[in-house]
Amino acid sequence: MITNNMDDAAPRRPRRLPAPVAATISSLARGILLAAASMLLWAAIPATWGWAPTTVMSDSMAPNVRTGDVIVSMPLAGTDLKVGQILLVKDPDHEGRLRLHRFASTDDKGMLVLKGDANPEPDSSHVDPADVVGAGVLRIPYVGLPVVWLRDAQPLPLVAAAAVGALLFLMVKMDPTTPALFRLRSRAAVASRRPRTAPNRRPFVLVGTVGAVVGVILAGIGLTTLTSAPASAAFSAASPNPSSALSAAAAYDCLTPAAPDSPYFYYRYAETTGTSVTDTSGNARTGTLRGTTTRVAGSCVAGATPALTLDGSTGYVSTPNSVAGTNTFTIEAWFKTTTASGGRIIGFGNAQTGTSSNADRHLYMTNAGKISFGVQPTGTRTAITSPISYNDGAWHLATATLSSAGMILYIDGTQVATNSSVTAARSLTGYWRVGGDTLSGWPSAPTSNFFAGTVDGTAAYTTALTAAKVAAHYAAGR
Repeated sequence: MITNNMDDAAPRRPRRLPAPVAATISSLARGILLAAASMLLWAAIPATWGWAPTTVMSDSMAPNVRTGDVIVSMPLAGTDLKVGQILLVKDPDHEGRLRLHRFASTDDKGMLVLKGDANPEPDSSHVDPADVVGAGVLRIPYVGLPVVWLRDAQPLPLVAAAAVGALLFLMVKMDPTTPALFRLRSRAAVASRRPRTAPNRRPFVLVGTVGAVVGVILAGIGLTTLTSAPASAAFSAASPNPSSALSAAAAYDCLTPAAPDSPYFYYRYAETTGTSVTDTSGNARTGTLRGTTTRVAGSCVAGATPALTLDGSTGYVSTPNSVAGTNTFTIEAWFKTTTASGGRIIGFGNAQTGTSSNADRHLYMTNAGKISFGVQPTGTRTAITSPISYNDGAWHLATATLSSAGMILYIDGTQVATNSSVTAARSLTGYWRVGGDTLSGWPSAPTSNFFAGTVDGTAAYTTALTAAKVAAHYAAGR
């Protein structure tokens, strides 16, 4: 006799996603988990060699660095302190706390004056150099958020993070070839599992998965908490501090010093693509690359920051808006070249593109490699020139000022030429350009109007910087 007993029927196997789809989803989830783990390690490992990971607890230098980022600070000797560095210090206003702000200046008592990039004024409490813990050199985003959530008694974000982690672990398990590292059961356990007619144990596996993920997240929070002290201030990202020897991947932004002394514009050339040049003065005077230019990648190593190479025939940078030239100003630029054809490093002209019919306020290099600063207050073009050449393939800082004190030219922070009789420039409306424009008729005019070399930190100011400030810019490095 034939019977049809449903209890004896073989249990149906659950439907599975196609293997390629499962493998893709699993690989994506695995990559996210590994990235999160690597960020935790980046935040914790530097503590083993004496560096200080610090969780940012406020947005005083947003938007580039936010609450919850972890900043790694490198210990510094007192003699290594330089204006522009991001310093981790003992908070002068709250015993037992730390503060992360930028070194802005030194007061008349030798105390450090710090300022948050997002704050309108410097900190009112100054810091003893002996209270400096270190200089920030590495930013790891978001890793410290659990510490902030715990401080603020916010359980919901922690629960949400645990749920996302559990989901990612389950997605990893969708691929049967998942490495043992991500499995919650060993092969032996799988081989010895009970027959399919045994009670369904999937709920217990799910609970175990969630428990494991919660444990990993709590362990990560503990790791970050133990190795990362909180600080009451954040700071901006994007490139190096002087004396740093640690480079980082693009996701872990290096730290960029603030543009000093309120420039009209300040170009650091830290972008990696495109034709726009960010104005780090905060004035939004974005420059535009024109002709043939090449971006030079940088790192967190002092003196190895990003830069811009100009081809010497078509490449230059122009500012966005036409403005009236002033009779009091400073122009400066870091440069490096071996050219024997000279060229204009930075100057002012009435054309944003092409060749200006009227140009003035130049810093240019002669064919001999000497640096000249020229203005034309009347019909006579006047230039002052360095006594020696600088086309030696090394980095140099050229700075020129015009004011009621006359024309002054500095190289590498030291005055090299002056003319106190010329106190004005040509009355002219136009644009600042870096790297190229007409030099026809100027004293010792070079063969090329365009500079063939590499530039960095090019800026213009509507004030005449003092000799002390020029020296400080050079001492801070590029």
